Amino acid sequence: MSADYAIASDRNLVFFRFYDQVSLEDCTDALKAFAQDPKYRPSLAHLMDFSSVDKFIMEEGDLVALVQLEQELFHDVPKGTPCASFALDDAVIQTAKAYAMLCGSTLPFRCTVHGSMADAMKAASERPRPQAVGDAGLKQGSRS
Repeated sequence: MSADYAIASDRNLVFFRFYDQVSLEDCTDALKAFAQDPKYRPSLAHLMDFSSVDKFIMEEGDLVALVQLEQELFHDVPKGTPCASFALDDAVIQTAKAYAMLCGSTLPFRCTVHGSMADAMKAASERPRPQAVGDAGLKQGSRS
């Protein structure tokens, strides 16, 4: 398996590390193990480290299958939960961006892709500002 994860409860974060040649099975195994972990909490931000990936071994449709699995596993994740990815290789970055775009349009995660671990860590630690009760109907720039 070319993927593993670690939960840092004190940082409200799960850290996924992918390395070598990564297949759909590697990704699904890591996600399923995380979802069944006793320390799993829906509010954990996801930090995905793709910096050691040589390449993704995936066929057309595998990213969609991966997102569909995440819909099943992470249906209870709060909207706007960060999912920040870090990658160095151009081909890996493109795959991470495609994955982030799919996730961002179908899952409650706020997905971003970064070229440095520091930027990804910062993005993973940023939480959406809770909407105040009186703000629900206001649009930016309008006043009551």
